[in-house]
This record gives sequence, structure tokens and C-alpha cells, in this order.
Amino acid sequence: MASSYLRMQHADPSPLAAHAATPAELRERIEAEREGRPFLVLRDGAGSQRLFVLDPASARVTIGRSTGNDVPLEWDTEVSRLHVELERLGDEWTASDDGLSRNGSYVNAQRISGRHRLRDGDVLRVGRTLIAYRVPDASESNPTAVAGSRPELPSLTPTQRAVLTALCRPYKDTELATPATNQQIATSSFSPWTRSRRTCARSSATSAWSTCRRTRSAPTWRCGRCRTGSSRGATCSPPATW
Repeated sequence: MASSYLRMQHADPSPLAAHAATPAELRERIEAEREGRPFLVLRDGAGSQRLFVLDPASARVTIGRSTGNDVPLEWDTEVSRLHVELERLGDEWTASDDGLSRNGSYVNAQRISGRHRLRDGDVLRVGRTLIAYRVPDASESNPTAVAGSRPELPSLTPTQRAVLTALCRPYKDTELATPATNQQIATSSFSPWTRSRRTCARSSATSAWSTCRRTRSAPTWRCGRCRTGSSRGATCSPPATW
């Protein structure tokens, strides 16, 4: 009997595993959930499922090897006679092992000291026995968010920030704006030289490129030879002094 119990525990660590339960055991769990009260799910030394509904009128539930406990685990020799206490505080249940047991108590594989609040789906281990805690309505059993905690946002490069600004600009005054086009984003996000990287013609009489300059009348960088309208050309680069 003990060997089958150990094989069952190693096969699946959670007493709530649906594939390890028989149809009758699943129906038993469903009926317990319909009652709407928290309950415990565990398996005894023979591998049979046992349910213990936590009565809201009870302020404390004891778990241990002694048959005098509310939840007796007499088959588990690693469990102390009085191993752990469950205490109700308001609408919540907590587990407490203040030196009661010799081998300690664990919640989700973490040894507890003092009082530990239980949440839906937590698995309490005492000795070799795993006890799952179920709350049918667990909407208020979620962890409280840490005050002031916010996800850290990735930093943006100047180019990414410029593109994002241009993309959002049409929505500054109204939510019914038309999204910026790619051309509009490029025009407002990049430097004049980048926007107007033109080809300048190379004169047939000389192999030197003309010096590019920015004119007051033109909004873009232009090369002196670009204005000649030659059909032959190559990409020119701005002087280092720009």
C-alpha cells in the first residue's frame, strides 16, 4: 500500500490533476465547488481521494498524524502528531507551522515559517502528503499589486522617438485624424540631407565632384552641378563641415 502511495505522489505532484482522478472523484470535486466554500483535496495512503470542506464557522483546523486532528493523516509516518494549523482570518485561510512539526511544512515547495496566506491552487506538503487548497470563487484571492510598481519601458533612440512623434502628431487635436503617411513621417523625422539625398552629375571635363552647399532659397541640400541637369550622376556626400 505504501509503495502505491509513493508511486502516485511521484507520478503527479498535484492532487488536483484531472487525469489522475476517476470520474466519481471529479464529480465529488464539482459538487464541492458548487457549495462555494474553500476545501482541501488530498490522497490517502491507498491513493484514494479525500475532500475536507473548510467550515466558515471554524476559526482553526488542525492537520497531523493523530486521529484527534480535524484532518488526520495517520498513514504518513513523516507527519507529526500535530503538524500544521489552518487559521481563518476574515474570508481567507492561512497555514501556520510555528515549530509544531519536526519535518516542516511546505507551500508550493517553499518551506513556511510563521503564518502563510493560502491562495487557490496552492499545494501544502506535510510529510509525504500533498494537500491542495481550492477556492471555488477565487476572484478576490489574487495577489495585491505592489504600490507604485510599473513595468520598465525600453529607451528609444532619437530616430525611433522622431518616427513615433510624427506618427502620433495627427491625433494631437482629434481622435478622428488620418494616420500620417510614410512620406510625411520621413519628411518630419529625418534631416534635410537624408530627405534629399540627390544624385549630382559628374562633368565630362573633370573627375572632381563639385562642392555641395545649402542655399537660402532651397529647403534641401543641393550640389552646384545638380542644377546643370546632367543625366549621368552618382551619389554625392555632404562636406564634413556641414
